[in-house]
Amino acid sequence: MMFFRKNLLLTLLVFICVSSAHSYDMDEGDCTKTTVTQGQTNSINVDCSITQKQESGESDSLALLERPRTNGVHIPDIAKGYEEIYLRFLNGKLIYRPYQNSDIGKVELPISALSDPLEGVFDLSKCGNSGQYLSVSTGYRKDKKITNKVEVWISPRFLIERDVNYSAAHFQPIMKEWNGRKVPVGVFWTWGGWDLEFYDYLSNCPIEDLGSENFYKKYEKASSTTRVRFAYLWDDLISTFYISF
Repeated sequence: MMFFRKNLLLTLLVFICVSSAHSYDMDEGDCTKTTVTQGQTNSINVDCSITQKQESGESDSLALLERPRTNGVHIPDIAKGYEEIYLRFLNGKLIYRPYQNSDIGKVELPISALSDPLEGVFDLSKCGNSGQYLSVSTGYRKDKKITNKVEVWISPRFLIERDVNYSAAHFQPIMKEWNGRKVPVGVFWTWGGWDLEFYDYLSNCPIEDLGSENFYKKYEKASSTTRVRFAYLWDDLISTFYISF
């Protein structure tokens, strides 16, 4: 019996020593990890949120991932998760340049100045008589308005993707080939009298290259959902406009 009691006491002493060797104080107000090693005490500050995420099985990279800084810019619900693309889009501008390689008569129309940057219409009243024959908008065409105008639409992919089974269903045939990671913004050309299913589109040009050429040059590189192309009729009208991000 005495031998059994001695062994029990020894076991309890070893357990107490081991338990006291590593103690953690993880209160909400004081995230400190204390370790005792050979008589020396070391305190290490720990990020509680990261530790909790690690304990829940999330990876270090995910725990440390930061959202893009918005600098106080309001992010609409549709753009949440696409903040970086939205901010880049918001900084874009439509440029009217009546004389190539010259800034004479140049007009810049910022997307951020539109009442709704994702569904706005540019005011072309300062761009010669272009507004009589041309309409340039952000977003995508949702209904057929019979007008005697060429329509150019500039849209982030995430906006069309949201409604692709509803008001943007006419874009379904091109969505698989449109890589949103590489090309987050597309440009579309149509005529006011055309049905929604008829349009020409550029969905393979990186956003940084969209401003390298005018709308006509970009239109020449566009694909089409129709068999008829009207580029030769639109040359003078759209060659004075650029979109730059």
